[in-house]
Amino acid sequence: TITLSNTGAADLEYSLISMQMPDGSERPVQPADTRTTSGAQEAGSGVTLLNEMVQAIQGFNSNASNSSGLFGEAGLLNELEVLWEQQQNGTNGVISTRFANSQTGVYSADDFLINGAAQISRISTEGFQSSGENLDEVASAVIFLIYDDVNGKPAGKPDGGGEEPVFSYTAEIGSSGLTIESSDPDGFGNLASIRLHLPDATGESLLLSEGRYWLVIAPVTSQDYPWYQFNSEQGDEDAQIIDSSDFFAAGLTEWTELVTLISPTPANLAFKLEGTMLNFLSASPNQGVIASGESEDIILMLDATDLDPGEYNVNLRITTNSPLTPEALIPVTLEVTETESGLRWVNLLYPDEIEIVQGQDFSTHGLVQAMDETMNLDDAPIRMWVGFHTQNVHPGLWETEVWVEGSLYQIHDESAEFTATSGAHLEPGEYYFATRFQLENHSFVYGGYHEEGGGFWNEFYHVSGQVVVAQPTSTEPENDSPTAFELKQNYPNPFNPTTQINFALPEATDVRLEVFNLLGQRVEVLVNGRMNAGFHTVTFDASRLSSGMYIYRIAAGDSIQTRSMMLVK
Repeated sequence: TITLSNTGAADLEYSLISMQMPDGSERPVQPADTRTTSGAQEAGSGVTLLNEMVQAIQGFNSNASNSSGLFGEAGLLNELEVLWEQQQNGTNGVISTRFANSQTGVYSADDFLINGAAQISRISTEGFQSSGENLDEVASAVIFLIYDDVNGKPAGKPDGGGEEPVFSYTAEIGSSGLTIESSDPDGFGNLASIRLHLPDATGESLLLSEGRYWLVIAPVTSQDYPWYQFNSEQGDEDAQIIDSSDFFAAGLTEWTELVTLISPTPANLAFKLEGTMLNFLSASPNQGVIASGESEDIILMLDATDLDPGEYNVNLRITTNSPLTPEALIPVTLEVTETESGLRWVNLLYPDEIEIVQGQDFSTHGLVQAMDETMNLDDAPIRMWVGFHTQNVHPGLWETEVWVEGSLYQIHDESAEFTATSGAHLEPGEYYFATRFQLENHSFVYGGYHEEGGGFWNEFYHVSGQVVVAQPTSTEPENDSPTAFELKQNYPNPFNPTTQINFALPEATDVRLEVFNLLGQRVEVLVNGRMNAGFHTVTFDASRLSSGMYIYRIAAGDSIQTRSMMLVK
């Protein structure tokens, strides 16, 4: 837990996000502020060798200038997170081509870092096709390779040798998921952008754990049409080049640093990786408003469910509207050891969705397998709970009091089915629910639902169950004299586009009810004036707003309460 305190005179609006950063580096995104056109003259004889290799095929002038790229085009703007980017910022050509008629090629590679774990959904690169034809007209396919790192070099070779790649995919031109866009910004030749959307091409994203990796992207062309990837001004000069069959008789049969051939300043490739970080650090709440003189506790959840043993690092970034402390970065390190839960597998068996009336119970079933296959499940000290929450976040972030303990239901061979009956305590609204298991004094593990069987809770594969609690049908009038100030959860939630916000006032007072986005910007004032004691309902119409999480905050006299709600369009 960390505590945020507002020592200023005005409301403090804050938001938190955890950022996976490469160790000792600030380079996940490489800006292209300046263009380098003189690198070839500065690199010495190595450049002559590289230019001879290039000109032996097509006579490409590596000093041709370029002033535009495709990474900034609207076609690349999407909901995915940029995991790593090196923008085009130089003009030296680097061969990266497999020649179909020779069954060999010359390949360039550059490295990227994953801290924690990541789901890669899109791989993009920029380059130059020196002929007058577009790349998709002269290439038959594009090869995508990702290698592990061994002593600062790719662990394998594209034409054979070393370790197998951790990812290998050949996308035929015109196949699903592969996009090639070309342009001719200066009349010299075709600038091309290659993008591979993995879910469309392979059916799933690529999961990479902590580590350093090397990326190779090589179009398959005839010998007459080489491919040149642009360099990017990264500064670490760590890109590599290889011609393992010695096709050009240059002696580059092992991975060789590009700085031996071209200027060290732009000796890196232009590429971008997009997807989603599987971040081990979550915060709850991750945004809000703190009144002057008040404090708020933030719970940090460290989740190693999908992480291999090892050390993982992130920065927790806190941003506020305070001019004195607009941002704070807190480094967080997680050391993951071998599992200590003692359980092989747990899940939320059923139901996945249900609707009940307020005051009604229902039964939740979960399945568990012990790590020790010889354990007698009839007498095993395994406990199971079901928990309910208004936010669809990792169940490990849910408060202790939301969990209701269940009991053993029946044995299925090597699995034990547990059940817990609960739900009557829930107010009208929409809730998420999940299971929790524990073997003796081991750590808690959480179960999510999936139509193919579920398993340990994983936000990218499993989901919490959902229960809608409806208002009971009653003709009795509601008590119009509340005894305490209360802001209730909006209903429905999530909503589209309207929802109702209920609150109770024990006495007449001045009331201000406002809605904020995740940046702390006020988007709506719903109430601003004096109101009588009693129960009140306000309708919020979000037709003009975009989907996402919003915060609603009420100030009534000296009392302030805040809740969150989700708009889904």
